Amino acid sequence: MKPVSPRIQRFATFGLGLAVLFILWSVVFDPLWVAARTSVDALDDARFELHRLTQLIDSETPVTEQFITTEKEALEPLLFQSGSVSSDQSAFVATVESIVRDTGAELLQLRAAPAQASGQLTILGVELSVTANEADTLAMIRRLEHHQPTLLINRAKLHALANTAYPMLKSDFRILSLRETDDGPTNEQANAR
Repeated sequence: MKPVSPRIQRFATFGLGLAVLFILWSVVFDPLWVAARTSVDALDDARFELHRLTQLIDSETPVTEQFITTEKEALEPLLFQSGSVSSDQSAFVATVESIVRDTGAELLQLRAAPAQASGQLTILGVELSVTANEADTLAMIRRLEHHQPTLLINRAKLHALANTAYPMLKSDFRILSLRETDDGPTNEQANAR
């Protein structure tokens, strides 16, 4: 057998050394580098959030009885609040029906959904189907949008009706409104926030 020349031995040693360095980098150093970089990024994000929350807390006004009263007074025109949940539900349904009829839309279906408590508010809902021309549909949507107490269009589906003398739309809506839950927070609960 012929001995390997020193030049080939050097190339082989150099190639083997590069392979070992590549394996060390891929298996040991690169994962450590990625872990350190990820930890530093997470630490920077945590510092940013801490700074943002500190500024928010510093700028927040303390919760006092006067603050709660002011906030409640600001919300009153936006909520149905005539008494019980059933009377508010009836008033809500009557309001939606009145808006639909006033805009000239033909009411196909009106179905009240059960009231759902969600924190300090109760969600009142109604599902309705109407047919109307495009102008009447837009007028109804505008009236719903600008109504006080607030009416929210949660879902709207508009379908063009075929085989009509002039363009008509069949519209399905889910409309929501809010009322204050009867059992509001106690003063201790409000001050704890």
